[in-house]
Amino acid sequence: MTRLFDASLLYAECGRCRSPVIFRDPSEVLLWMGIPADSLGSDCLLIYDGCPKCSPDGSLPEPRFVRLRLRGRQQAPH
Repeated sequence: MTRLFDASLLYAECGRCRSPVIFRDPSEVLLWMGIPADSLGSDCLLIYDGCPKCSPDGSLPEPRFVRLRLRGRQQAPH
């Protein structure tokens, strides 16, 4: 039996300064992006183009969903 990845464990970082980005509800962000919860894993992360540290204008840009791949290993089909 496979267990679903807990979306609250999803890592998010700023693509500019590489600082971690804290967000309230990652499930809401992923739902808005159309990413199914059953496709998440520890190889997934969100990259923001700016954060409160390097872009203190108060708004958080839209994230990009990234899935990391290990060299030499094939990705299982989704």
